[in-house]
Amino acid sequence: MRHQRQLQKKSGEHYHPMVLVSARILNCESPSSYASNTGRFTLIIFLSDNGRLVFNTASASIDVEAKIGTTVLIGDVEKDHTMSWSAPNKLLEIAIEDRFVSAVIAAVTPSKTALSDVIGVYGPEAGFGALAKRLAGKMFGQRNTNASLVADGYYCAPAARFLIAMMVNIQKNKDANKRSKKNLHLSERTLKAIVDYIESEISLAISVSEMAEIATQSKFYFARTFRASTGRSPHSYVLDSRLRRAEFLLSETDISLSQIANDSGFNSHSYFTSTFKKRIGITPGQYRDLHR
Repeated sequence: MRHQRQLQKKSGEHYHPMVLVSARILNCESPSSYASNTGRFTLIIFLSDNGRLVFNTASASIDVEAKIGTTVLIGDVEKDHTMSWSAPNKLLEIAIEDRFVSAVIAAVTPSKTALSDVIGVYGPEAGFGALAKRLAGKMFGQRNTNASLVADGYYCAPAARFLIAMMVNIQKNKDANKRSKKNLHLSERTLKAIVDYIESEISLAISVSEMAEIATQSKFYFARTFRASTGRSPHSYVLDSRLRRAEFLLSETDISLSQIANDSGFNSHSYFTSTFKKRIGITPGQYRDLHR
């Protein structure tokens, strides 16, 4: 297909291929199917609510309602990845070279997360639908320009990087929850008190000692019970809370990046930027552009 061609850029007298990260809108007027392609991954995000979605791998089959924001990542890790839907739907398709996915995974996680770990179906609760709608709007607004187009697709590396980074984080949290032990869990009341404390003090320094005191536990034991209850260490949870606050301020306000860093509890603009890019996959400025 035409959208699989790579745009090339000139450097002196040589041409170097740009990594393929190309989006397009698919208006499927009848039930249809989709299969993985060699050498690339594909993100499919539903932009409509209609029928059911079936995703098949060599080891499992998933059957869910097709809702706005339902997202599927398929790739060539297994040759028989297929998906099908039972009714007409509007979809956002993002074709991504496998080396781009590998690079994002390596950048956002220190663990050996495999490509196969992030392949699968993500429900609307993952929050990808809003970004897909914004991206579709940008594609419509620039469809008559050549600035951001790759063949008949829209070049969207920042959006793809963000989506893959979020999928890695979702998978990491799922794995951590599986490893947690029920007898170590904090009570719902205690956990709520700690979460409320984190939210109320998010712009300030928050120590494990302060949280352990709320739970009336030692620092060591609290670290274990908190991880068992949330799937994350206290430090990681607080950091994610700071990033969520920053994401909200970036998308809903016009205040400066330096002020957002301060209001989210980061001790410097540079630390905020480097942490945001490492965990989210794109810079705060790129995130703001995507969500406007």
